[in-house]
Amino acid sequence: MRYLLVDHITGVEPDKSIRGVKNVAMTEDFLEFHFPRNPIMPGVMVLEALAQLTGWLSAVSSDFEQWFVIGNIRQCKYYGFAFPGDQVELEVSVFIGETPSISSSKALPEEITLRRSKFRKLSVANIK
Repeated sequence: MRYLLVDHITGVEPDKSIRGVKNVAMTEDFLEFHFPRNPIMPGVMVLEALAQLTGWLSAVSSDFEQWFVIGNIRQCKYYGFAFPGDQVELEVSVFIGETPSISSSKALPEEITLRRSKFRKLSVANIK
């Protein structure tokens, strides 16, 4: 099964940053078992949404000749939960270092949960 976890891209600056949103709906099938009677969007799905958003940034920045593949994650912290009905705001910024990398943060309405997460040393791969 394939999940498309970015509902809307709200802004793009090629080679710099991208913003998007994920609306967490009760109809998401992964909420049925995570967790029964207390549905929470799994953190790995938030990470996948960020990876997909980064893929769009990579594609737009390269005239759709490149896509993003996660090489490794040095640090990932979640400071809250995404519940059904929440809108998760996703933002990815590229920073130049030893390897192409991204820094990411996200927030829910009223800045209640999922304050900051950082993803480092994520490599960009060419796909032809």
